[in-house]
Amino acid sequence: MDLFSEPYCDYGQPSGSVGYLNASVFGGTPPYQYQWSTGSTSSVMSGPVGTYSLSLLDSKGQSLNAIGTIDTCSAVFIKLDLFLQGYYAGNNLMYPVLNRQGIFTWSNAVDSVTVELRKDSISFPLLGSYKGLLRRDGVLKAYFNSPELIGSSCYIVIKHRNSVETWSANPIMISASCQYDFSNDASTAYGNNQILLVGSLPALYAIYSGDINQEGNIDLIDNIQVENSSNEFEIGYQTADLNGDGNVDLLDIPILEENISNFIFSMRP
Repeated sequence: MDLFSEPYCDYGQPSGSVGYLNASVFGGTPPYQYQWSTGSTSSVMSGPVGTYSLSLLDSKGQSLNAIGTIDTCSAVFIKLDLFLQGYYAGNNLMYPVLNRQGIFTWSNAVDSVTVELRKDSISFPLLGSYKGLLRRDGVLKAYFNSPELIGSSCYIVIKHRNSVETWSANPIMISASCQYDFSNDASTAYGNNQILLVGSLPALYAIYSGDINQEGNIDLIDNIQVENSSNEFEIGYQTADLNGDGNVDLLDIPILEENISNFIFSMRP
């Protein structure tokens, strides 16, 4: 199982404001039992600024513990817009992959995505990392409890379990509240490294799917993994399930073959 808590804070409010922690679980066997240090037994807990603990138990007795923080409103919030190629459903929406794969009951959840902030300097040191839920409309809200990030010039790096690592075209200046849209043009990604999903205006672009082993290339090694998983009739939350329908099968192959033929790989400064 994998567990993380997503904080919500109304920026511009006083530091004593009530915020929220949303516990998201990946893996295990639902239903889940939640026990927050406040006594709350819901997946979402509200409270004032502070740190809270959570104990989680799945239906087979597996347990996890996590700590979440509702920070003051001086932390950094970044609203991102991005789409994942294999999960695109049409009409500017992605499939509710986690729901289809039996992982998450929320019908608006697509998948977990990691957002990194890397300083615009030699070797691009990592300044912050956040794992959050991507929503069907392409919105991902990233929170960084590090006020010292404000004023830094950083590249935004997107990492997903079966997608190509994708960097913002240029570094952005980090403020307490900012945003970045990967989806409105290929040029918003470094090296124009995105695929066109919708050609009519407004156009829609997505991050390439198919880097199953996360080595930076979509190649025949990834194809072998899909074929092996398909032969094993793997279902559920599987990395090789490129279209997110809950099965690894022949329907995942076209996405992979197209990107292999086009020599798609990760591009970075």
